[in-house]
Amino acid sequence: MNIRSVLIERKDPNSSTIQSTSGILIEEKYVLLTSHIMHNFLQEDKELVENIEPGKLNIYEKRPVKFHVVWKNQGNDVIFKTKTANLYAMFKCENLNEFCKNDFKDWLLADNNINIKKFVSVFIILTITDTVPDQDILKSILHSWLINISSINIKKCDKLFCVSTPFGDRSFLNSYTEGIVSTQLKGSNLFLSDCTSAPGCEGGLAYVKSLPVGIIISAFNWWRKDWVGLTFIADIRPIIGQLISSAEKNCIRLESELSFENCLAQVNCGTNWGTCILLSKEKGIFLTNSHVIQDNHKIRLRWNDKWAVADLIYKTPNDSVFDVAIIKSNAFSQYMTLPKLDPTFCKIGDPVYCAGYPLLSTTTKPEGITVTHGIISAYQDYMLKTTCCVYPGFSGGGVFNLDGNLLGIIVSNTRLNESSVTYPKYNMAIPFGAVAKIVFDYLRTNDPKELNKLKVNNSEAEREWWRLEGKL
Repeated sequence: MNIRSVLIERKDPNSSTIQSTSGILIEEKYVLLTSHIMHNFLQEDKELVENIEPGKLNIYEKRPVKFHVVWKNQGNDVIFKTKTANLYAMFKCENLNEFCKNDFKDWLLADNNINIKKFVSVFIILTITDTVPDQDILKSILHSWLINISSINIKKCDKLFCVSTPFGDRSFLNSYTEGIVSTQLKGSNLFLSDCTSAPGCEGGLAYVKSLPVGIIISAFNWWRKDWVGLTFIADIRPIIGQLISSAEKNCIRLESELSFENCLAQVNCGTNWGTCILLSKEKGIFLTNSHVIQDNHKIRLRWNDKWAVADLIYKTPNDSVFDVAIIKSNAFSQYMTLPKLDPTFCKIGDPVYCAGYPLLSTTTKPEGITVTHGIISAYQDYMLKTTCCVYPGFSGGGVFNLDGNLLGIIVSNTRLNESSVTYPKYNMAIPFGAVAKIVFDYLRTNDPKELNKLKVNNSEAEREWWRLEGKL
């Protein structure tokens, strides 16, 4: 089946500017794209949007709206192939429509324009000029696409690659980027990926196991005013499935086979929240960051939609090199999985995962942990740096190698002192090997005094930790 990523261009009728975005060309007859390029158009015709019935193809019968569809022939990096296309139809994805109404309150998308969120669930279908529009033919083509991808099971941490046109510029036509499936947002067909993208990539294709199963929904995203460095991708199957009345219109839950999926829990304390790592199933001992635990506040743990109260055993002072705390709860630890805790040698360039419970609020609910992929960028006895994407809620989470060994405890991403800008792909963790003996001695003796050894005096380490940081 002929499905490819293309560039869509449209001249703004109110100016001489060219608006552009990515799209998906299907059998060189139809183009599927998100509503980004039509944002101003939809703003001007609010009645049109209100009359789009979710899950139904709404044929556009007003004044003609024309586009240019641009792509390159296979093996030709020079000659652009351009065809004219017309606006044919619009539709709203049902579950995305419901999700956007209720669960997008903490997010700013694309160009930081809050109004764009109103149109996230709206999709556009164009017809190439020499194609006679026919709903039955369109649905037959979509059905063939759906059959080709219906059997694939998308798993957390699956590798994916995206093909799109960053910045909507012909110079970047058909750019490839790679990442992993990081998490799914509960109750929707949206998942997040650490695949690099930029404005203009919206509407691009996402491939898992070499099959075109996703469409880029938003490339540049903020959560509570923090740029998260993640890309919103929608599983395409519920989107096209609803148009052909297929059972595939229902949300598809991500599977997970990660060895460290069930060794992490969410921890809440006062206004803070983060992640904690299971150290002992029998004793219910968890490791997290000291800065997550607020003084004189109840500590609550959440795992697998179950809540429990935890006790504080020890936390390092605020001026300590190692930002760690030990907490205890037996409520569900026996049902969790202990991570691999053997201190493991690692070196710069080694691939790693960062895992935790970020982006949590009353509205945003990822399915289980969120995982991002990168490499070890620097390593010292007291600090581990990675290029994984980390952001609020990752504090106390784990850095794992590909075998699931715990390498570090995430502390912070980077924030420059002179600005409030954070850099999620420059982050720091405590090497587990630096605290392992102390932690194991405590687990063996049950003596909290052993944990006082976590208060380390090291002027070089202090300078390094306090120079660049943004607590999560």
